[in-house]
Amino acid sequence: MFAELPHGAATRTCEFTLEEADGTALLFALLDEITYLLDAHDRVPTAAEVADLGDRLRVRLELTEVAAVQALGPSPKGVSRAQAHLGREDGRWTARALIDI
Repeated sequence: MFAELPHGAATRTCEFTLEEADGTALLFALLDEITYLLDAHDRVPTAAEVADLGDRLRVRLELTEVAAVQALGPSPKGVSRAQAHLGREDGRWTARALIDI
């Protein structure tokens, strides 16, 4: 979901830790969590902070209610594992995932 956010839209903070085998699995876990928050709790992230703790990530999301934003596209329903990538390319980190809508 792409959304136009009103100023000061964040209404709640959600913090969690992700522990997965590799970077691509961490990417999927994060995207799955965001999809879950949207689908089950009608919340959309407005900002994110991610801290690398070595073998896991600590994630902090600022969230707002879906009703508070203007949707500019369909809501995601899941994350496809096909053609996913997380790694370094040309000296910088890149990530790629296919979002099912």
